[in-house]
Amino acid sequence: MSTCTSPNCENPTDRYLCGRCVSDLQQWIDQIPLLVENLPAVIYRTSQTKPIGSMRSNGGDADLSPINLDALQLQTNLQMVDRDASTYAPMEDAANQAWLIVEWVQSADKLVNGPEPEWVDHREIRQRIESQAPPMPTRSLRKYLRENARISVSSMDIRNWVRRGKLRPAGHDPQPLYWPHEVLAVHRVTKGE
Repeated sequence: MSTCTSPNCENPTDRYLCGRCVSDLQQWIDQIPLLVENLPAVIYRTSQTKPIGSMRSNGGDADLSPINLDALQLQTNLQMVDRDASTYAPMEDAANQAWLIVEWVQSADKLVNGPEPEWVDHREIRQRIESQAPPMPTRSLRKYLRENARISVSSMDIRNWVRRGKLRPAGHDPQPLYWPHEVLAVHRVTKGE
């Protein structure tokens, strides 16, 4: 009995892939039919999965070819995976085959579903704003919150909150001044995150 040939796996096995690695590989293989079904939209450029900033300054695609050749090659590669994960286990290059299949599936998933959305830590943003932002007039406050907290608050929202007693000006100079963290707190309560 030897150990599994997959990187970072030390499980004992009498084949080249252990049971856990075969199970993991099967989960990747199970995703292939759906990806192959959805790749034509990417291949023929009918899907909209590009990240922001991937367009040319004139508004056109950075790549002007009529089809996405990378997606076409991925589709071809994935269609060649026509067997169960357990059939790879006795192969000498099973770990390399498994790695390649995982790479293909991950690449196809990115093309079909787009990049992962950026996670925003609203709690950290609130704490940063509370510690560094002075009271400011509505116009400056709206711009500040849009840039730093990634939320949009209208002047009408602020006036309504003041009228309803949910928000109080921190002062006047000559127009009302509001603490950004207080506006954020009212926004969180009334509009949610």
